[in-house]
Amino acid sequence: DKGMALGATLARGLVRKAARLDRLMLAEADNVSREIGKFRRFLPLGIRGEEYGSVQEMVRTSLCHPENSSMDSLSLGFEALRVMEARIKFWKWESAKQKPQHINLDIGQVYRHKKWGYRGVVVQWFEQCPADDVWVKQYGPFEKGLEQAFYRTLVDTRDRERPFMTIAAEENLIPLHDETDPVEHPLMEKFFESFENGRHLMGDLHAKRFPDD
Repeated sequence: DKGMALGATLARGLVRKAARLDRLMLAEADNVSREIGKFRRFLPLGIRGEEYGSVQEMVRTSLCHPENSSMDSLSLGFEALRVMEARIKFWKWESAKQKPQHINLDIGQVYRHKKWGYRGVVVQWFEQCPADDVWVKQYGPFEKGLEQAFYRTLVDTRDRERPFMTIAAEENLIPLHDETDPVEHPLMEKFFESFENGRHLMGDLHAKRFPDD
């Protein structure tokens, strides 16, 4: 069967690429955890929240899942392979541009705000709080302090009718990995060119500013 043969070839490619990616990261725990986060949107829904010790372990677990038997899964698998190849290229040639390890969300990540409940999308990250004391007094205190990662985000206009860009602490953002509905905001085209597999994909200019995202 042509479909089964294609699936087997894809599976072998994913396992090989995952092993190579693990080697390039030198299996450092923080790197592995964050790298796995870049692939959760490709996993079957039932295992997206699981913890994995390596990218290869994640791939093997996903390949054994019963949801991975359809042509839709093949399409998703090839997209995951494309992203994996891009990540291998990053770690091989551009790892010096790696963002600080405490920044766990990527540009384009859709989230829900833990306190206010609205959806939004990350458009920029900061190593620590970029706001002034007036802002901190108004929106703080923050349980993890001001040295944690902060993000500039666009808030979905269906949750806040007036177009709204905000700064948020990582502790308040719940990443959403299974979204089928893109965030709506009049500034989306400034940062992103498409929405695929639950994530907004950056345009070329923005991607050059954030190569590790």
